[in-house]
Amino acid sequence: AWGVPPSLYFCDSSGSFSGPPPVCEPLQCSSSSMPSGLGVDSSACSGVAVPDTCTATCETGYTGTSQEITCVSSGEFTGTTPICSPEPCDLPAGLSDISIRHTCTGVAHEETCDAGCTTGFTGDLAVMTCSAPTLGGTIPTCTAKSCNRDIPSGTGVDASACSGKTTGQTCSVVCYYGFSAASGSGHSSTCQADGSFSSASLKCTALICGKLSEQSGFARVTDASMCDGGLTFSQTCIVVCPDGYDANSAFSQSLVCKMAADYTAMAGFQDTSGKVPTPLGCTARTCTINIPDKIGISHTCGAVTTGGTCSAVAGSGYQYSSGSGAATLTCGADGALYGTLPTVEPSTCPEPSFATGVSHFCSAYTTGSSCWAYCSAGYSGSAVEYTCDGTSFSSEIAVSCVAKRRLAEDSGNLTSRRLAGLCDGDYSNAGFAGTGRLGTSCLGKNAGEVCVIPCKSGYTMSGSLGQFQCTVAGTYSDMTGNGLPTCTAKACTSSFPSGVGVMHTCSGTATDMTCQASCSSGYSGTSQTFTCQSTGGFSGTSPTCTASACAALSLATGYRTTNCAGKTTGQTCVVDCANGWTISGSATQYTCGTSGLFSGTPPTCAANACGSNGVPAGSDLSVPVADPGSCSSLT
Repeated sequence: AWGVPPSLYFCDSSGSFSGPPPVCEPLQCSSSSMPSGLGVDSSACSGVAVPDTCTATCETGYTGTSQEITCVSSGEFTGTTPICSPEPCDLPAGLSDISIRHTCTGVAHEETCDAGCTTGFTGDLAVMTCSAPTLGGTIPTCTAKSCNRDIPSGTGVDASACSGKTTGQTCSVVCYYGFSAASGSGHSSTCQADGSFSSASLKCTALICGKLSEQSGFARVTDASMCDGGLTFSQTCIVVCPDGYDANSAFSQSLVCKMAADYTAMAGFQDTSGKVPTPLGCTARTCTINIPDKIGISHTCGAVTTGGTCSAVAGSGYQYSSGSGAATLTCGADGALYGTLPTVEPSTCPEPSFATGVSHFCSAYTTGSSCWAYCSAGYSGSAVEYTCDGTSFSSEIAVSCVAKRRLAEDSGNLTSRRLAGLCDGDYSNAGFAGTGRLGTSCLGKNAGEVCVIPCKSGYTMSGSLGQFQCTVAGTYSDMTGNGLPTCTAKACTSSFPSGVGVMHTCSGTATDMTCQASCSSGYSGTSQTFTCQSTGGFSGTSPTCTASACAALSLATGYRTTNCAGKTTGQTCVVDCANGWTISGSATQYTCGTSGLFSGTPPTCAANACGSNGVPAGSDLSVPVADPGSCSSLT
């Protein structure tokens, strides 16, 4: 058992053994019996002899419970072999980067694993070896790919911050200036591993301008209605002078809606130079139609302008008819005054009182009418015309009659009046009733009585006043030898037909003649007849003329003609460029003609090039070129 030959002993006579003892050395256990297995380290048992023990452990990189092993006399080791498990390797921090994918999680000692780049990154594949606790090898260098798909887009969406973003990076998605984000919208997007951006769900709404017509300076003397329609950022509109107003310089003003979080002045509008707009200069027109020219009416309407008022009252020598009174007239946008004129009546002058020997027919005469005072029979002197001003009669000179020497035939009451006179039978023969002559003062005359034959009111007298005396023969005698006057009708000078669209043939129409008032071309209405009265004014009712509407103005795409809707004969409108077009020069003016068609020249409008705002972008789009810039040439 000790591994050496035995020694020989002899039994001697003394009854004892004698002999050299053997030299014994411990027997070493065989290495083949040493504990073995995965990760078992039994190197400590090498050279161990009987009856020594040794400890079997786990090799570096393995873990398990050490066991004591005994070398027994058989030369073999006995005991429990330790169970050794490979230790896992610690993962290097670099493997946790978003760009790295690997199979190294849980890799154990002496095992290998792969490390490469995740989707969205590029780089080489590397093999890593676990030498517990260290995982050895070179971690690959991975470069992030740029995203070029599903780039956030939409009207007003600004995703410019996403340009050049690579896998894993996040960009802010905002609304362009002049737009606001809808509630709950996402404001960021991430470049994903598949080369696309995550949805930002941002919804942008263009800010809306307010009503320009409610702003100071634009409320009354400009027509800003085209800027009141809820325009959104960058949309344009024009301001014009309203009907009844003339522009001081340019007849229109172009404005742009620039409503933004930091700009709300003037309801959000700016002029084309980017400044706060000042109101267009407009001056009210003076009304020239329906100016009161009726006899007996005084007014303050000579310079009234659009929207203004004036008064029409009874003039000097006239009084209001029952139920009538002063009137207020308003100047309309069409240049005409509107309102009901007062009804007036001329005042009656009291019968004048003259000296003895003066006769007259001035009873019951009214303002503006004339009568004559002349010398009675037995008196001499010139007849004088007197005019009633509503309160009294006046003349340039006073009538003066001197008594003559009485003749026998002059005796008696020569001034007595009867319903029928001696000379009435000669009235027609004498020609007293000729055109325009006022011969009624000679009716009812008896022998010796005197009368005069002037012209009626509304006629001009040529020659001298006719002065006649009734003779005993029952005929009239021309006292002056001048004969009868020639009476020519006067042309009427007041109360002409008037109104928008009214035309007439009344110029030069004289007393007792008629003329026609009708509607001009481009207007419709019923013609009316007017009569020239002896007062110098026309009587009749002006026709009501309705302006014809022009056919809708139809121009090519790119022109804005909304200002021309509903225009009628004579009215003007402004044509500019529609949203999406840029004007070169100025807006132009069109006029609604009598034919029912507009006349004018359109402005020069160029279609705007569309930018990237609202254009979907990304390499996954099936557009001619996967580049939003390819749309930049579209207009």
